[in-house]
Amino acid sequence: LIGLAVVAAVGASGWYLSRDIARSAAVLSKRVNEMASGAGDLTARVAIDSKDELGRLAEGINAMIAKLHAVVSKVRGSGKAR
Repeated sequence: LIGLAVVAAVGASGWYLSRDIARSAAVLSKRVNEMASGAGDLTARVAIDSKDELGRLAEGINAMIAKLHAVVSKVRGSGKAR
């Protein structure tokens, strides 16, 4: 009976962990696909709520978005000067 309870607890914690990872990956995937379609909002950032691999990936995506936003802003600004 105790073994069954331990297996159930490990299974529940594994399910919770995998659900959290899948949710974070889905958010990152949605944001990258949004940017790839060309319709992405370059002022929006991915929320970072962890320091694991997905959190570091989100930081990198946010840094890339910031650089793209700066380049697009610069190009728009140079087009208005003419």
